[in-house]
Amino acid sequence: MSKISAPFPERVGWYELLAPIGAGGMATVYLGIAAREGGFQRHVAVKMIHGTAEAEPHLAADLLKEAKLAAKICHPNVVPVLDVGEDPYGLFLVMEYVEGDTLAGLRRATKRLGERIPLEIGLRIVTDALAGLGAAHDLKGKGGESLGVVHRDFSPHNILVGTDGVSRLTDFGIAKVAYTAGHTRTGKIKGKIAYMAPEQARGVKVDQRCDVWAAGAVAWEAIVGERLYDTEDEIGALLKIVNEDPPRLRSVRPDLSEELDEALHWALTRELEQRCPSADALRRRLLAAHSVADTADVAEFVRRIVGPKLADREKKVEEIRRLRGRAGELAGALREAATTQSPSSWTPPVARAPDAVAAEPEPAQRQGREDTTGATVAWKEQGRPGPEPGTSGVTDAVQRSISAIIADRRNRAAIIGVASGVSIAVVLVSVIVLSVRGRRGEPSASPGASASGLTAMPAPSVAPTPEVAPSALVPEAKPQPFTIRANADITKLKVGDRAISIKPASPEVGLDARPEPGALVDAVSADGRVVRTRIPAGASELKIDFGRRPTGGGGTKPSGAGGGGFAANPYTKK
Repeated sequence: MSKISAPFPERVGWYELLAPIGAGGMATVYLGIAAREGGFQRHVAVKMIHGTAEAEPHLAADLLKEAKLAAKICHPNVVPVLDVGEDPYGLFLVMEYVEGDTLAGLRRATKRLGERIPLEIGLRIVTDALAGLGAAHDLKGKGGESLGVVHRDFSPHNILVGTDGVSRLTDFGIAKVAYTAGHTRTGKIKGKIAYMAPEQARGVKVDQRCDVWAAGAVAWEAIVGERLYDTEDEIGALLKIVNEDPPRLRSVRPDLSEELDEALHWALTRELEQRCPSADALRRRLLAAHSVADTADVAEFVRRIVGPKLADREKKVEEIRRLRGRAGELAGALREAATTQSPSSWTPPVARAPDAVAAEPEPAQRQGREDTTGATVAWKEQGRPGPEPGTSGVTDAVQRSISAIIADRRNRAAIIGVASGVSIAVVLVSVIVLSVRGRRGEPSASPGASASGLTAMPAPSVAPTPEVAPSALVPEAKPQPFTIRANADITKLKVGDRAISIKPASPEVGLDARPEPGALVDAVSADGRVVRTRIPAGASELKIDFGRRPTGGGGTKPSGAGGGGFAANPYTKK
């Protein structure tokens, strides 16, 4: 499937993207909405792989592996994966949206406020995440054998703390499964340096005990308020991790109990044989060493710390959706103006006498003449000349609709940014109108025209020239055919708002008229493959590549329960 380069797509697959909420080395996560029939809507988190996936195909494989692995884990402390698919904008993964922030975000926010995460709350967050990690470690195959899952990136950035007080582990993008270890790329260090176990920093084979070390480093950071290792000097940090024992907890927090100090020392031991053997064992040891906060206490803390940030995000999302809706209204008004403007409705301009020019038009009239469609404003803001004032031929109703949208200068800039396709529609309408005027033979100025460009009114004694019907001046427009070709039989096709059922299925479909440039095309092959693309500008045909035949997963359309090893899609209509 061909890729579209855009910084922030409005929609991928069945999901509307509202705002970016996180980014990493492999992908960006967006807040999205899954909408279904009957007005049902639900917020989701959509993870889109970066454009570097085309240069590094293994990134796409990592995302698919994450989807398959996370879909197998059913635990309240693990973020579930709902869907995975491919779109012209790239590969994407859909997860449950957790309203809140990461543990890393909470630590930064409290630091800005001059606070520190309370000990009991920090321990509750870490022990919740350890419960999710333990569920991943305990994952078993169909035959009951342990899959030997190793997360390899257990860090504050991958622990989501919700406003419901529950902490959840996410991002299995670099996780390793024992039986696929032979297929991983060797010689590369994976994970964040600050939370790497010594054996992981050396780049040797790792097991689940490297996640236990990372959990000890995360717990240290949550308790002390500072990282166990300063990673500004990455090489120096790696040398310390490999060669030096980490400091004891009571060396920086002597007020804490020896039991808590011993629990963290058990996790942060460089000797593998002496280290805590499992995530569950460390979780139980921490719970025995110190009391932890209740879920309600964590929820209250999260709402207080990140509440303003979430409220600001909600306002931005509402503004984005409002502007998208108004941009859609503008595009619809322009389309309506283009379709309703007919040759018979055109009336030649009436010439005025020279003395009629002396009167200055009223402000309302002058404003309407200077900016009839609003397109002039948009083009001027982009540094381009707009259409000639007063020549658009748009109806009064359309003028009022456009003026209401364009009146706010902030909206003008936002509409241009959010709905760049509207500019294309404006250009198209202007070209059509000006072209029609040219074909209708608008009368030119006579040699006796005044300096203002207006022609004097002819004397009453002059016989009027016989009027020619406008329809005789405009040749009948012939529809331009358009062809869609694919590398497989097409059975269903949707071009813009037009749905086409193809019987029998065929790899080539002819349309009786050329669709608008940029129109959305959804095509379904006879074997169920789905492609979404757009009509290129100036093209007389469209080529569709359905890609590989389906193997049980992927695709833009979500599969049913268990399809391809992914989680059942909760939005599928029963």
